[in-house]
Order: sequence, then structure tokens, then C-alpha cells
Amino acid sequence: MIGYIASVVAGYWACVWSCGDGTGAPNKFDTLISEKLGRKVDTSLQYTFSVDEKHEIIIHLHHWVYLLAASMFTPSDYFTYFAIGGIIHGVGNYDDWNNVILFQLKNEDEKKE
Repeated sequence: MIGYIASVVAGYWACVWSCGDGTGAPNKFDTLISEKLGRKVDTSLQYTFSVDEKHEIIIHLHHWVYLLAASMFTPSDYFTYFAIGGIIHGVGNYDDWNNVILFQLKNEDEKKE
């Protein structure tokens, strides 16, 4: 029981340490690794697809969603509870947690501003 609670707490704090402070904030893990390597590193599960010359679709998958999926397929109870800590972080700390996958049409002119 104590091990499971410790796993939840560790998962929550791992996300506090590595993720952005809130919706739209830079990812702390990426910032740290980028500084150490001297080049930009992006571990975000965000994909951009061109629709035409002026528009694109941006799909961003939140960390709590892939932790939920991973927790369903792991044989380790401790990882499952670790993932639950990360899920609690993702749902509790972000305003857009309920936007599981974001589909956005973005005009090229808006990106330049």
C-alpha cells in the first residue's frame, strides 16, 4: 500500500518537475536538455500537418492521455500508480486538460504576429 502511494506521489512530482507550469508554458524537461545540448529539443507529442498553403492542422496529445494508455498495458502495478500520479497532474494543473486532442486551423499570417 505504501509503495503504491509513493508511486502516485513520484509520478505527480516527476510531471511537476518535467512539464510546463501551466497551459502553454514551456516544457521544463525540453528547456533543460536544450540548454545542455546547445540545440532545441522538443519531446512534446505535437504534430503539424499542412492543409494548403495558408492553413495547417496542429494535433497535440496531452501527457495524461498517453500515461493513461500506457498504464493500461503495463504489467507493473507500480508503473500504473506512477502514471496515475501523472494523470492527476495533467488533469489538475492544466486548464485545457479536457481537450484530449487539439485540432486547430491556423492561418500563416496569424503565426507571424
